[in-house]
Amino acid sequence: MQNSFSYLLFILKLVQPSKNTILSWMHANAVDKLEYALKHGNYKTRQLAAEALEHVGRPSSVPILLHAMNDKIQNVSIAALNALESLGCNDELVISITRKRFNWVKEIREKKEKQSGQREKTITSIVGSARVKRILKWLRND
Repeated sequence: MQNSFSYLLFILKLVQPSKNTILSWMHANAVDKLEYALKHGNYKTRQLAAEALEHVGRPSSVPILLHAMNDKIQNVSIAALNALESLGCNDELVISITRKRFNWVKEIREKKEKQSGQREKTITSIVGSARVKRILKWLRND
């Protein structure tokens, strides 16, 4: 009863479902509620819904997971990708799209790491190597 009330409040955009609510939907195999949450929730709700759909494991969720795969929040995208992978979808198009998206996420992470390294080099050239090393050591609490 409480989960139905929570769902109604969520549909009316008055509240976001809690982690416990989403878990109860998962245990009840309430795929329709999880898909709605994945489509209409805030970023945390979308991530939890995608993770729950990974465990429910219904092929009917593939289209909404494919859409969530392109979410602007990286954690939601990754959760959707993981769900698609766990569903074991044998469709070549889905496999190709999922693989491409995984590679894209990997490239973004590598680019961020590279930019971080370049920032450190720029600071070193401006301030001086020994001083930057002392500052970095102090920041890392070594």
